[in-house]
Amino acid sequence: MSNSPIPAATTPPPPDAEQSKDPNLLPRRVLCWVVSALLGGTTVALGIQFILRTSLMETVPISFVEVPLLPLAAFPMTLFFMLWLDILFKSKIVND
Repeated sequence: MSNSPIPAATTPPPPDAEQSKDPNLLPRRVLCWVVSALLGGTTVALGIQFILRTSLMETVPISFVEVPLLPLAAFPMTLFFMLWLDILFKSKIVND
């Protein structure tokens, strides 16, 4: 047996430490969500009007509920744009 001290275990920094290092992280995240929501909604609205050639007030029958088409299609498109803008803005919304 050796009398040498046992090295201390290294622990990862708390999640708050990363944000405190970069004060612009929260505004970049908010900007990423806002821009992706605008791009997603606009893209879907243009697609509904010019590709489907129908109004923005169209509904889709799902089971016994009539769901509006615009928010139903805009949400996934917003997430798609958010993934790419997250990389572009380096806002770290999605972990690597």
